[in-house]
Amino acid sequence: MTPRTDHEYGRVRPVTREGRDPVDARSLLSVLALGAAHGDPVILAAEGEGAETALEELAVLLGRDHDAEDEG
Repeated sequence: MTPRTDHEYGRVRPVTREGRDPVDARSLLSVLALGAAHGDPVILAAEGEGAETALEELAVLLGRDHDAEDEG
């Protein structure tokens, strides 16, 4: 699954986690700065045509334990 751009699906932003200010999901550095680890809940928001699909795909991507995949 390849992440989509704003132009392919609805605009996905912001993303946040409890106790943190929302950040723009288009900025990988901002998302990483949230410090969320695998299993931490995050809050996603989207708008526009295709927003539901974009959120579903992003939820799948964020639900993977990428560190565990790299180890094995």
